[in-house]
Amino acid sequence: MMDNAPAIPAPKPITLKAITTALLVLDQSEQSRDPALFATGYQLIPSLTRMITKARGKGLFIIFTYSFVLKGTPDGKVYSGYDRRDNEPVLTPHAFDKFQGSEMDQLLKEHQIDTLIITGSRSNICVMHTAVTAARFFNYHVVIPLDGTAANSRYEYEYSINHLTFCPGGVSDRFSFTTIDGITLV
Repeated sequence: MMDNAPAIPAPKPITLKAITTALLVLDQSEQSRDPALFATGYQLIPSLTRMITKARGKGLFIIFTYSFVLKGTPDGKVYSGYDRRDNEPVLTPHAFDKFQGSEMDQLLKEHQIDTLIITGSRSNICVMHTAVTAARFFNYHVVIPLDGTAANSRYEYEYSINHLTFCPGGVSDRFSFTTIDGITLV
């Protein structure tokens, strides 16, 4: 039995074409404003604000999600500090995998996207499940900024990132690991 947390890959700089890249900001609801309500969402606010600003500056297509259980509640909207634009869709699928029960793939295809930068809460739930589906079933290149996702514990975070490095059938080859500052958009 292993007592240590799994190793995560070292981040590497990456250059992406803005026209074919989308930013997914997963489960960053209005709850994120309060660390007592949603600590993982709260801790991501500074880094995701930087990523969203960078993405908007280069014209990336941005999609937000929040948990369907919050729909119709005061917290059932994208964290207001991200200043979501009208052209940035919000999805509330009934699954951890944000492709399930949503128009995610349809929206991405309409915008001719082939690369996804996946960020948000939590790495071991929404990020991991959405990333695997994106790479395995829809053949997207998936970029995970290691400082753009979080989990409730260090182990959950490291396990989920490590898990993406050994998906079978060549799926792991569709993942790149970087940091927000390591992403260059052209």
